[in-house]
Amino acid sequence: MSPDYFVSVRAAERITSKRVKKVSQWRNGAILVHFKDGKINVVDPLDFQRDFVDFRQQQSRDILLSRITPTLYACKSAAHEKVYSVVIEEERLRCNCKDWEIQLEEGLQRPCCKHGYAVLQKLGCRSLQDFLQMPV
Repeated sequence: MSPDYFVSVRAAERITSKRVKKVSQWRNGAILVHFKDGKINVVDPLDFQRDFVDFRQQQSRDILLSRITPTLYACKSAAHEKVYSVVIEEERLRCNCKDWEIQLEEGLQRPCCKHGYAVLQKLGCRSLQDFLQMPV
């Protein structure tokens, strides 16, 4: 999994609440955030990973769900017309959205997009880990 996948200017702006010019990475893994005012800060890579999840969980609150079968949900954003399908599998949730596909391509074993988090919330789970620990 490429750590670059978690790191972006928008994520840095959410984490720091400041306008960001660019983000760069040192060889040791430290993330440098270059602000528009000329200052530079080091941000913990774990902050970017937490933002990755938190941002998708936040976005999931605007998703309208329809349960089609016990393992299939139709997910529609209040802002967009497109409907995505989330399938509950034994070890993960599968979605047909671009974010889920990119996460899978980047090497995430159990991708989870905003649609997946909406389904998890409907099932009473805060995280994919909660879901996987539910009794069958």
